[in-house]
Amino acid sequence: MAYSADINTAENHQSINISGVEIKIIRKNIKNIYLRIKPPFGEAVITAPQHVSLTKLAEFAASREQWIRKSQQKIANADPKKFKKEDKFGNKKYWSDERKSAAEAKLAAIAGPIAEKYAPIVGKKPSSIKYRLMKTRWGSCTHSTGAIRLNLELANMSEDLIEYVVLHEMTHLWECNHGEGFKRRLSLYLPDWKERKKRLNSF
Repeated sequence: MAYSADINTAENHQSINISGVEIKIIRKNIKNIYLRIKPPFGEAVITAPQHVSLTKLAEFAASREQWIRKSQQKIANADPKKFKKEDKFGNKKYWSDERKSAAEAKLAAIAGPIAEKYAPIVGKKPSSIKYRLMKTRWGSCTHSTGAIRLNLELANMSEDLIEYVVLHEMTHLWECNHGEGFKRRLSLYLPDWKERKKRLNSF
């Protein structure tokens, strides 16, 4: 496994190099490690807990080298004219039609089974689940119709965080606001929802 790990403390910047692939390291107060390939230039970024060593992160990245290269190549081959700027939470994102379709397919394959699994527990199920880019929310629910919408950005998140958003919106099928009734119900469905919410909001 060929890789080198470098750190520039003067600029408060960390990076690792996996067989010629530069990967930026971002430290946050989170529990898990996340790897993303960011368009439009295919920048590889790892978001990691403060305590994880560069050696561990290099091993993590090296085990995913093939996926990193494949993802970067897909972005490089995309037609630049198809990229569209979206302003989500103050950050500029670039979404091609291909990326939107891929994100929707991925989310549908995860969110649909989650909704089916929890429907008997929650006592209600969404009338529909739709996927779109959102500027200020991870998800939304129309209480009167039972329709749920999920942000395509969730395709970049781990399944446990997607599960949290789905359960959050399904709880709104009972509770319109985020009052005590909402919190009580969500705690029954997902006892660690506060911790998941904190991790999701760290992005």
